[in-house]
Amino acid sequence: MEATSKLLQAIQKYGEIETMLKAADIQNYDYRQELTEDREKADAKRTALSNQFLEQILGGQQGMGNQPQMGAQPMANGQQAA
Repeated sequence: MEATSKLLQAIQKYGEIETMLKAADIQNYDYRQELTEDREKADAKRTALSNQFLEQILGGQQGMGNQPQMGAQPMANGQQAA
């Protein structure tokens, strides 16, 4: 009878330890998910800022492309003076 009681206590302890380990695994998984989400948000923000910067640069170049360069004056025969 005493052996059965000790066996049941050992099984109970084993169950408690296994439960704690599984709970720690879940917490670890949740933490990794949060890190992944934070990393993806930061990446999306950097991409958006990069795209916005590129858009500004390209928009500025398009505006400059329509204007003649300073110092370059067209000549009568279609060539530009240097």
